[in-house]
Amino acid sequence: MPLTPSTSIEKALDLLIALGQLGGSAGLLTLAEHTSVPKSSAHRLLQSLVSRGLVARSAQGDYQLGLALVALGELAQRGDALLSASEPALREAARETGQSCFLVVARDGRLEVVLVAEGSGFLRAMPTVGAQVPVHASASGRLYLAFDAAQVSAPGDTRLERFTPSTVASARTLRKLVARAKERGYDTNVSEWMPDVAVVAAPVQVGEGLVGTVALATSLGHFERVGEAQLARAVRQAAEEIRDQLELARPMSTRAERKTQQ
Repeated sequence: MPLTPSTSIEKALDLLIALGQLGGSAGLLTLAEHTSVPKSSAHRLLQSLVSRGLVARSAQGDYQLGLALVALGELAQRGDALLSASEPALREAARETGQSCFLVVARDGRLEVVLVAEGSGFLRAMPTVGAQVPVHASASGRLYLAFDAAQVSAPGDTRLERFTPSTVASARTLRKLVARAKERGYDTNVSEWMPDVAVVAAPVQVGEGLVGTVALATSLGHFERVGEAQLARAVRQAAEEIRDQLELARPMSTRAERKTQQ
C-alpha cells in the first residue's frame, strides 16, 4: 500500500533522524529495520533525500548525512546567534538613551519584532515581541527596502495604507525616502505608524545581506528635544556592535572567503 504524502514526510524524517542516531552512516536494510519502514519505501524516500542533498551516498553504498544539513544548521544557529549578539547591544542602547530599543527581522516577507530592551523613559516597550511592523510606514521597513529588498514584500504602486495622517501614502514618496535611508545609512519615521511616536533605526549588515535592524522608539517631544543625530548615533553603534559579534561568530572559512572577495 503506497504511503500518503503526510506519512511519506514523517517516514522520511524518521529515516533522517535514524541516520543521525546510527552515527551518521548506515545501510538501507539497517535504516529500514530501525524505522520499521518497508525496504522498498525506505529506498524511495532516501533517494528523494539524496536528490535534495540532505542525505549522501558513500563509496561503499551506505547512506550518510548530507551537506545540506550543515547549511540548514548554520541558518538555525544564526538565528540564535543574532539574538545572543543583539541582547547586550540593545540593553546598552536602552540604558544609554533611556528609550526602548527593538530588534526587527524579516520573516516570510514580513517584518517582526523579535527582541525588546525596555528603556527607563516615559514611553516603555512598544510594540511587543511578535508584533508585525509595516514595511512602508516604518524606518526598519525602508531600511530593508534600501539594503535587502528581496527579504520583504515590497508595497506596490497603489495607494499605501495610512496608519496616521503622517503615513507615507504614495509609492513615489516612499521611493524617495528609501533612497534617503540608503544614502544616510539609517532612517527615521515620525508619527507615521503610531501617533506622537518617533522611531530611529539602523541596519545590521553581515556580508552583503541584512540580518535585522535596531530600532529605537521615543516620544515625539523627546525626539525633538534630544535631536535625531544623537539617537541615530546610538542605534548605529548598537547595530555595528551586533554586526561585529556576528562576524566573530562566523566560521573562519567564511570570513576568509569574504576577505578574498573584498
